[in-house]
Amino acid sequence: MKNTMMIKNRNGVNLSYTIAGSGELNFVLIHNAGGNHEFMNEQLAFFSQTAQVLNVNLRGHGESDKPDQNYTVETFAEDIIYLCQAHNIKQAVLIGLNYGANIAIEIANISSLVSHLVLIDPPILMEHSVIQFIQEHIDDLKKPTNENFAEKIVAEVFLNTLEKNKKIAITAFKTTDKTTLSSIYENLLKWDQESIKKLMHCKMPILNIQSSNPFCTENILLRHCPHLITGKTVGSGHWATLEVPDQVNSMIKRFADITCAS
Repeated sequence: MKNTMMIKNRNGVNLSYTIAGSGELNFVLIHNAGGNHEFMNEQLAFFSQTAQVLNVNLRGHGESDKPDQNYTVETFAEDIIYLCQAHNIKQAVLIGLNYGANIAIEIANISSLVSHLVLIDPPILMEHSVIQFIQEHIDDLKKPTNENFAEKIVAEVFLNTLEKNKKIAITAFKTTDKTTLSSIYENLLKWDQESIKKLMHCKMPILNIQSSNPFCTENILLRHCPHLITGKTVGSGHWATLEVPDQVNSMIKRFADITCAS
């Protein structure tokens, strides 16, 4: 499905996105750090059959502007709220992939936009091993000889996927500035120190979709968010929206069918 890329300017920064479909429900798709809207295209195609779907390119990613700045979870959250207001979206199911899940949680803390949260392999309430993994990426990004960073991270993340998905991921990471990624990861580590309070603030229905090797275990999330529902993909790495979209879409549909009807 081919959708025309749209642009909205927020305080001098062009934000690109696609919007498709119509219906009573709204979905907002938020991709991962270093990715772009193509990581969520399968969800756009699926949910736009029955709902209105907004699929964003975060600033610094895809066809959005890439200003030289500090990239924080809060800034990304404000961008998405702005885009939703521009399209008169007052309530939405937010679907966040990896870092996109952190942005979705932040939006739920600072606005009334979020009716339902879908967190796909969120790097939240991170244990030491995950923090160390992210710090290693920061260190790699700052090395002068890191030309193969995109290929390296794609090889680490996918378990078993099509070549076209690898190309989507490699292209996205090669077109995202390494200083942008480094800034995102550094601010994520700071943001996560307050993530317990932010997650406990989220009283709406929440679905957590875990990969085969999740960033955060179900028990840790449930300790702070007991009403959370958990699903797990079979045979996927952290980018499940690309690798196993049918599994992801069916879980989200079931979650929306149950919780939106109640």
